[in-house]
Amino acid sequence: EWLYQQPKEILATHCLVRDYPPAKAFLAKGAGIMAMRLTGTLPDCIIWFRPEVIQEVSWAGDPHKPVEVDSEGAELGLRPRTSFAQWREIVAGQSRRWLACEIDHASRLRHAILDIVVERAWHLARVNAELERSNLELDSFAYAASHDMKEPLRGIYNTVEFLNLEEAERLSDTGRNRLRTILRLTGRMTDLMDSLLQYSRIGRGALHRVPTQLEPIARQVASVIQSAQPEFRIRFDIPADLPTVACDRVLVGTILQNLMSNAAKYNANPEPSITFGCDTGQDPPVFFVRDNGIGVAAEDQGKLFELFRRLHGREEYGGGTGAGLTIVRKAVERHGGRIWLDSTPGKGTTFYFTLAAAPGPA
Repeated sequence: EWLYQQPKEILATHCLVRDYPPAKAFLAKGAGIMAMRLTGTLPDCIIWFRPEVIQEVSWAGDPHKPVEVDSEGAELGLRPRTSFAQWREIVAGQSRRWLACEIDHASRLRHAILDIVVERAWHLARVNAELERSNLELDSFAYAASHDMKEPLRGIYNTVEFLNLEEAERLSDTGRNRLRTILRLTGRMTDLMDSLLQYSRIGRGALHRVPTQLEPIARQVASVIQSAQPEFRIRFDIPADLPTVACDRVLVGTILQNLMSNAAKYNANPEPSITFGCDTGQDPPVFFVRDNGIGVAAEDQGKLFELFRRLHGREEYGGGTGAGLTIVRKAVERHGGRIWLDSTPGKGTTFYFTLAAAPGPA
């Protein structure tokens, strides 16, 4: 911290303890330093240390010797034999001095590093711009594909449904089973297209941040889940003092709908409970959805956010496309936030997320 308060970009001193008294603790290795700051905004620097060098300095007389007077109090004059007797002093706490050429080399190194940093920053900016363009194109493709494929899928499903209703009696058992298989597969394909369409819409639409109370949204989601699954008798714990945050109300509804639905779906506890809360002591506030369900093994947690990835059988725990948590992550990232989880198999899972970017370094 002391270094970053110094006005010079390169600080060279052979007696650090004179300017920075705490340096007395490491005199043996760092009596002198040359410190080079790379930038003025980030806490980054390169430091060279020089060890302490004990020196004996010879003086033409003792500079600390008091003035001599005679018996009457008169000041004695200089006496060649004694006034200029050689006096030696032991000098500690210093290193060998830094040469001008060494400071010049450090300055050249600094400029070379900065040139590399600027070139890398420009390269990263170009790569990020290309990546953003590719992501937009991918979102546009996913949107078009999922939107345009729904119509022929719907036509196939309806045609097979009519065939099953009108011609089922004329078909063999094998034929009827095949029709039911077509209906099931086209239904699943429609669900996948709907999930892909929802995922692509999150990346395409504008983010509308407005001050939003999350407690009413969470209670509405809980009410929908309870109505859809009344037999589970899920207990929801949603505090009334949740903070008001600037966010996109629709996307936050999507986040809570998926997280709380999953908490209800993957819960085999005889007394299922779901808690939605917030740690306002963090900056930004950290929201969480906690359940006492089946939990997730550590080796599987990284797979949860993969698109269309399910850890269980296709029809287990109510089925699904495996896109819910991918959609949640994208909605959280649109806010500049992040999402992570803590889970223990057999005890439950807690998903944490923020709705804003973390503050940068001061």
